[in-house]
Amino acid sequence: MKRKLVKQGTATLMISLPSKWLRSFNLNKGDEINLEEQENQLVLTTDKTFEIAKEKLDLKNLKTANRSILTKYIKGIDEIEITYSDPKIITKIQTEILPGLIGFEIVDQNANYCKLKEISKPEEKEFENILRRLFLILNHMFTDLITLQKQNKPTSSLKHLDLNINKFSAFCLRILNKSKRNHSLYSIIQNLEWLGDVLKHLSTSKLTPSEIKILEKIHSFFKDFEKEFYHKEAPLETLSKNKDLLLKPLTPSKSSNFLASAIYTLIRLFNNLA
Repeated sequence: MKRKLVKQGTATLMISLPSKWLRSFNLNKGDEINLEEQENQLVLTTDKTFEIAKEKLDLKNLKTANRSILTKYIKGIDEIEITYSDPKIITKIQTEILPGLIGFEIVDQNANYCKLKEISKPEEKEFENILRRLFLILNHMFTDLITLQKQNKPTSSLKHLDLNINKFSAFCLRILNKSKRNHSLYSIIQNLEWLGDVLKHLSTSKLTPSEIKILEKIHSFFKDFEKEFYHKEAPLETLSKNKDLLLKPLTPSKSSNFLASAIYTLIRLFNNLA
């Protein structure tokens, strides 16, 4: 790692310290650090110890296991000690929950206890790459869903795409919580995850030709949102002006309700950029 010297005043040279290191040891303005000269090296240390966020969790209900563990993962907890009485819970953790927790593994386990711990820390620079993958997967879901519906083919293959959206969105939310970064992104990522859920639910229904056309328009607006998010190229007011035109043709049905949900999710996404 290299840093440039910055002149402060007439005789003082300064450098910035890595933000990740500062956060890891909870160092703030006014805290003291140690500097030691060693020939051509300047060794910087702190008396503070590395802080690992730990929490305990008593799981009594198989149905709430996923949400309870995921909440702590997103919160930024590094080590979760879990107790349970139902042996089905550890099976659920191993087969369904753990694959969605990037960097986590079971490091200790017995009949009624297990410990989940972050054993590999993803770099924060991966945040932007993972966020772009969220957009990529959602575009794939839209395209595949529209194509399969038009061809009257099964759409069950979209389920694994939604699982990836859940995994990557949880990772992004975790990074935001741990790094205390811009939380306007928090709502955007939540809505991207919700949009993935809506598309998954739409894949369980047979859409009418008019509903497929509305889905194509929704996909077009989603691509507009992506352009605005990354390049500031799409007009923010477009979707709001066309909302009623999209909703009006919908007749009461399960699939129409999900299409309406997708429209309102996109409106929330655009509002996050306003």
